[in-house]
Order: sequence, then C-alpha cells, then structure tokens
Amino acid sequence: MLQVQQLTLGGFNLEELDVSESDGLFHRYGLRIPVLQHPDKRELDWPFSQLELSDFLRS
Repeated sequence: MLQVQQLTLGGFNLEELDVSESDGLFHRYGLRIPVLQHPDKRELDWPFSQLELSDFLRS
C-alpha cells in the first residue's frame, strides 16, 4: 500500500508519495526523483535550479 503524506507549506498543498512501494511508480519516476507535479499535471524533474523551481511554483 502506498504511503502518502499530505501537508500545506507556504500556501502550497504538498503530497509526498513513496514510489518504492509501487513497481509502476518506481519505473516511471525512479531516475527523476524528486519530481514535483503541478495541479495541471505538468511535472518538474530533478535536477532543477532554484529559478526553475520558482518559475514552476508561480505558473
């Protein structure tokens, strides 16, 4: 069963998923962790700069 942790930080709703508990998610995200997903489903993969992160969060 996937472990999901949810919290709100700085006005953003965050949901942390442990992808190691799902073969499908680990296969999809394993080399890109951490990955951020925007509510509109866009994703920002590691590595990302502070500027890229700021732009992603503002959009």
